[in-house]
Amino acid sequence: MAVIKIKNIKAMAKIGVYDYEQEKRQPLFITLKLHYDATPACAGDDISKAVDYSLLEKSILEFTENSSFALIETLCDRLLELVLQHSMVSKAKITIAKPEAVNFAENVFVSMKKKQK
Repeated sequence: MAVIKIKNIKAMAKIGVYDYEQEKRQPLFITLKLHYDATPACAGDDISKAVDYSLLEKSILEFTENSSFALIETLCDRLLELVLQHSMVSKAKITIAKPEAVNFAENVFVSMKKKQK
């Protein structure tokens, strides 16, 4: 089993429960951790049998920047669904940091994980 981690994908998103949060994009930092069986990829040194994390990063970024949610939890859940559409991924965990969420802390984080059904 292989683990791929992509740390702090920076996305500008419309996210928040207040009107002013939906009026302008805010920075989010998305960290992805996924598990998959890399045995076939390693056996043939074959990218077609591996998870293409570059394409995964692009799809996460595109989805996040083209969506609008009130809750970070909802975005996190939808991103997990997106990642688990990749048939090789057996489970994934996503953490989203929203640095502008509160005044007296560096970040608010939400983490969620799911397994392939």
